[in-house]
Amino acid sequence: MSGLFFVGERIEIKQNYGLLTLEGLNNLTFVNGKLVINDNVDLINIDGLENIKIIFGELEMRANHALISVEGFSGLEEMGGLFMINQFRWL
Repeated sequence: MSGLFFVGERIEIKQNYGLLTLEGLNNLTFVNGKLVINDNVDLINIDGLENIKIIFGELEMRANHALISVEGFSGLEEMGGLFMINQFRWL
């Protein structure tokens, strides 16, 4: 996925058991639609998303129970929709 720079519609990262980080998405800079990161029970951080500058749609993060930080969104400059984070143990 390291060649992915742009998502034109929607990207969903859901129900990936054993997924610890999103480092393979580190070249992604622009999401034109919705970004969904849900139910990844082993995900501990979202490192790899720090180059995303713009999400024109919504950002939904839910039930990533091992997640301890959202610092991976440190490069985010613009949101066009809702920013929803819920069902976390540590945040």
